[in-house]
Amino acid sequence: MVLLVVGAALGSEAPDRVSRLRSVCWYLSVGFFSSMLEAWILSPSALLSGFSSLLPVFIATAVYALALWLFLPRVLQQLAFYSAVLSALIVLVAPSPTSFVFAPPDLTGVALVLWAGGAGWFTLGYLAWIRPPRAAMVIGMLASLPGPLLFATDSAEVAFLLVAATAAGYLFLGGRLADRAVSGIGVVGLVVGVVGFLVAVGVDDRGSGGAVLAIGIGLIVVALLLAREVGSPRPTFGSPTYPIGPRAGAPVKPTPPSMPPPPPAGGAWDAPAPAPPPEPPALGDEAS
Repeated sequence: MVLLVVGAALGSEAPDRVSRLRSVCWYLSVGFFSSMLEAWILSPSALLSGFSSLLPVFIATAVYALALWLFLPRVLQQLAFYSAVLSALIVLVAPSPTSFVFAPPDLTGVALVLWAGGAGWFTLGYLAWIRPPRAAMVIGMLASLPGPLLFATDSAEVAFLLVAATAAGYLFLGGRLADRAVSGIGVVGLVVGVVGFLVAVGVDDRGSGGAVLAIGIGLIVVALLLAREVGSPRPTFGSPTYPIGPRAGAPVKPTPPSMPPPPPAGGAWDAPAPAPPPEPPALGDEAS
């Protein structure tokens, strides 16, 4: 509660640096609040029956995080709320702790929650139905891309194919928004999914390396083509400038002043000059 009071004392009209400090204080407050509830409600023996005993803790933490998020819509407050909600859903489908001892546990439910929950959060950010939207897209991607990997114990090929397909979708949507963070995470997920699939189906290291090289070259070519299409036409190299020295930043060779283009043949410049106006008559002529 001390961190909650400290964050509130900083005020809502504080500058951005102070507001970031307020966000950190309230984020840590959510973590300590969750730990306090676990110490009060749970006992070590209660976890042996299942993780569902943690559900009240995560629900209360989500409510508390949502209340702070309403007054401070920053990245850490969104992350605290999303983590609490996702944890509450995971404990509902997670296998009992005893299943981890005798045999590999069935993590299908956890994988689906991570995958679908992350994709849903990404969709809310993509539609700008959440604040801040870019953070929602990044958080959703980081949650959903590792989710299908939990299927690897049953079918590694399907798991890595899902990772690659999900990453390709994120990469496409990130390209539409011209968001470098979303596109970068999508590229990493795509490479991991493709290489993991090739290894799972038995392709040797040389083939996996060739696949990574091909993907990298293809992405570079696509990025260059898209960069050349965006905006007005640009020169290939540009004008050279001094990178170091007293004249750093100055052009190496000043650009000569532009000369007007030559007149077109038969144009207006070739037309005969207009006749001079007639001279006024002399005074003697007017008298006569």
